[in-house]
Amino acid sequence: MYSDAGCYGERNFCMDRLTFEQLHDILRTKVQEIFAMSSADISNDHPNRIDSSLRLSAALSFFAGGSYLDIFTDHRMSVGAVYNSVWAVVDAVNSSPDLDIKFPDHDEQIKIAQGFKNKSGAGFDVCIGCLDGMLIWTDKLSKTYCKEAKIGDKAFFCGRKSKFGLNLQALCDDKLRFRWADVRFPASASDYIAWTTIDF
Repeated sequence: MYSDAGCYGERNFCMDRLTFEQLHDILRTKVQEIFAMSSADISNDHPNRIDSSLRLSAALSFFAGGSYLDIFTDHRMSVGAVYNSVWAVVDAVNSSPDLDIKFPDHDEQIKIAQGFKNKSGAGFDVCIGCLDGMLIWTDKLSKTYCKEAKIGDKAFFCGRKSKFGLNLQALCDDKLRFRWADVRFPASASDYIAWTTIDF
């Protein structure tokens, strides 16, 4: 639970208690349903033995780059339960409409542009988002996966950073909220190509 994790949570996934609780309220039922439908080993990862808030805390710590070795110790759960929690939270997020990232419609764009103008010393009034890209590191993909995806493994290699991965593009509004994200392109794609070939 967040109270048990205490400052560990705030320090490791940059989320205050209120935000954590709001996210937990959205995901709690779905996470519980996922474990209720699973055939997890009752002695190791029974749905009723680990609270959903503890599962969310473990998953957020993992997403923030924490090692499973630290997470399973800090959260007093097995290594298997850490990974089960991570995937349950991923599935819960993907099936929660409240967490959908949607590109703003025209009316919202006008409000966002005004928000940027109010923050701009130059008076820019046509900006609807701040865009940036980053390389999401991955292991080298297997030949089998590349064959299924119909793309060669070299496409996932970024020569500039000498890493395998995916090209993430994300857009934030004037209130620092993510309003759009895309991770469809492999690491070899430039930010320009990834941005200009996307359909909103």
